[in-house]
Amino acid sequence: MITTTGEVRSAAPAPGRLTAIAGACALAGLNVAFAVFFITWWLADSAAINSAESAGGYDATTMLPNANLMWVAAMASLFFLIAVDVMAVLVFRSKQSQSR
Repeated sequence: MITTTGEVRSAAPAPGRLTAIAGACALAGLNVAFAVFFITWWLADSAAINSAESAGGYDATTMLPNANLMWVAAMASLFFLIAVDVMAVLVFRSKQSQSR
């Protein structure tokens, strides 16, 4: 591309910008995948608890297997995803302030 001052510039975006866009898309995909997992787990766990605590008494056979381990995994995943999101925002803001 030729500017009004006669300079020749590349029309392609900078490689760093493409990396940032790809990283943002990957992080958004990770957030969506985790949200689907967390909501699915929450619904299944709630349904299992509600069916176990029916009017007929407590039936442990309707509970999810390894429910405690699944709860720990879901909560740890949520914690680490929030940490990664916060770190990504901090890195983005620091790069923006350095470029000014």
